[in-house]
Amino acid sequence: MADRILVADDNERLRRSVVLILEEAGYRVTEAATGQEALHFINESTDFNLLITDLVMPDMEGLELITVLRQSRPELTIVAISGSFEGQG
Repeated sequence: MADRILVADDNERLRRSVVLILEEAGYRVTEAATGQEALHFINESTDFNLLITDLVMPDMEGLELITVLRQSRPELTIVAISGSFEGQG
C-alpha cells in the first residue's frame, strides 16, 4: 500500500479534489502543478510510493515524466489519468 503519494495535474480543481480524497483516506499527499515540479519532488525524496499524473500538462507531458522516471525510479508505481477527450461529438 502506498504511504506517500504525489499527485501531478495542472488542473487545480481536479488536483485538489484527488488530494483531499486521498488525505481523507489517510495518505500523505504532495501535489505538483507541472511535470517539472513533480520530477523535482521525486528527485528530492525517495519516500514516494505512488505517482498519479495527468497525461496532458504544460512544460512536461505525463508520458515524458513517466519515461524519465522509469529510468531513475523503476520501482515507483505510476497511475496516469487524463481529462482530455478527443473526437467526441
